[in-house]
Amino acid sequence: MEQTRRVGKPDAHGRALLAMKPDIVFSLALGIALTLPARADLLKGFGQDSEVVRRETEFDCLPSPPPPPPPAQHSGAEGLPPLPLPVVPLRRTEKKNPPRPPVLISRIVPADQRHWGDSFGNTDNLLRWMAEHMNLHFSSINMPENEIPDQLADIPILYRTGLDQFSFDPAQRARLKNYLEQGGTMILEARCGRWDFFAAALNELQNMFPERPPYRLNFDHPLYRAFFDMRPEHIQYRGHARQAGAQNGMPGAIGIDIGCRTAVFLFRWDVSSGWDGLDEQRAPHCLGYTVETSRILGANLMAYVTAERSAATPLSRALQFVDTDQQDGDRFVIAQVRYQGLWKTHQAGLSMLLDAFHRKTQTAVSFEPHEVDLESDRI
Repeated sequence: MEQTRRVGKPDAHGRALLAMKPDIVFSLALGIALTLPARADLLKGFGQDSEVVRRETEFDCLPSPPPPPPPAQHSGAEGLPPLPLPVVPLRRTEKKNPPRPPVLISRIVPADQRHWGDSFGNTDNLLRWMAEHMNLHFSSINMPENEIPDQLADIPILYRTGLDQFSFDPAQRARLKNYLEQGGTMILEARCGRWDFFAAALNELQNMFPERPPYRLNFDHPLYRAFFDMRPEHIQYRGHARQAGAQNGMPGAIGIDIGCRTAVFLFRWDVSSGWDGLDEQRAPHCLGYTVETSRILGANLMAYVTAERSAATPLSRALQFVDTDQQDGDRFVIAQVRYQGLWKTHQAGLSMLLDAFHRKTQTAVSFEPHEVDLESDRI
């Protein structure tokens, strides 16, 4: 395995590195299963009660459009029609456009695009920066919210950003969950660091994965090591974000694991403004990372996803167990206990045990999930 690159020294070849999954330092549940101390730990330093966050809607963190270019200067002679000269066919020597790079990211476009801010090109800008500094060539596309795929297909990453509260309908939520369990990855980012979007995203993740509590990603995670080797001094926030509670040197991303990989990344602080190259002068009220930190985080995230995808996709397809015999009859059943915390650490672990038991003993087993609470009368 290659050594990870130090910050500021990108590899000319830009090959994604397969990093080992870190140990989970702590796991926290949300919503009704989340205790108040646990929620406080998860949201510590996120500025929920800060004056800046309470007044965030009073500021427009999005940059104003650039001024239109000055009108071109024309001389008087340019207004005269050209002389009628004989037309000589010119030989076509221009180069053909190169083929489109493979799609890495699909931006989920909400029905009401006013809540999306100016996020139409930020992933393109990140990928353009990666092509220039890492020699990695990918592209991104837009996808309407009602066309979310439920299979991985050829889209490794789904990206959703916004300014305000949002919610997926039950059908969209089910399709997203299946997409992620099949090996896909989703990135959620609070554009401008808006709390309303961040809180809504946490709620959606709770509804989608009640058995998989989100947790804070620390420096052991490949998000900080997959390509650039980041240290605390490399986590730098904009001044407005620091006023809201962000602390330089402290990670601010949340993840949800499926199997042995992180499948969902939620950014509390804005990263896309940095992908767009908008510094504090152009976006003074943005609650986010600096331009350099944003680009390094984005590059590490892309490196991690591309490395994990080669393993996640075939693994998710290989570990699908179904009951081929649908007739009623006696079958050996194991119920998995639900409890507060990360109670489903491996999607197919119990099915693999049942499959091995069946092959060794020829006992009929049930692969249908059976989950039970310790307080349930079924016990």
